[in-house]
Amino acid sequence: MSILTVALAVILLLPQVDLSAGRLRGCPDPTATSKSLDAIQRQDWRKISVDSVVSSWPRQFDELACQGSTPCRLLVSKGRVIEGHCECCESFVFDIESDSTGSKRERLKNIIIHYSSSREGEMLEGAKKLAQGAGLPSDKVTILGKDSVQRFEWTNNLGDEKYENLAEMNIKKIGSNWEFYLSLTRDISSVEKPAR
Repeated sequence: MSILTVALAVILLLPQVDLSAGRLRGCPDPTATSKSLDAIQRQDWRKISVDSVVSSWPRQFDELACQGSTPCRLLVSKGRVIEGHCECCESFVFDIESDSTGSKRERLKNIIIHYSSSREGEMLEGAKKLAQGAGLPSDKVTILGKDSVQRFEWTNNLGDEKYENLAEMNIKKIGSNWEFYLSLTRDISSVEKPAR
């Protein structure tokens, strides 16, 4: 057997990991995802459409059937899925609302991000970048990972309006990988407008 054949066999049998960083193949750079997430967080979710997310997100989406109590649309980016389990994926859920004239309008309702790494430290570093992009205040980012399941609520200002944000985060080890789950919602029903 030639050295080239042995080398090729070893490469094919190695786990799908970038050994220098612990990043799994198919998992995006959390810095790029964080920047895109930050851009979305700086907008009014009532005005974010499917088309605007598709045109601004760094990865491509599939649209899946959305099953909810109200009409909705579901975008999913499948960066790394192993045996049906999402290790690195993003999904966006949009409610579809109709006004009195019957015109339909989409509004962003929920963002879910799955991020995994073969190394706990690299996963936690990526999780903190993603949490920053989600708008989580820095004092809360520093305690991310203290518990395996954490829930954070905070208010952020967008122009003259204030929005309540909720992030649910879960960190766990599955098999040989460390996984971070982020579910981000914004309560636009409690938009607080300044008194005039």
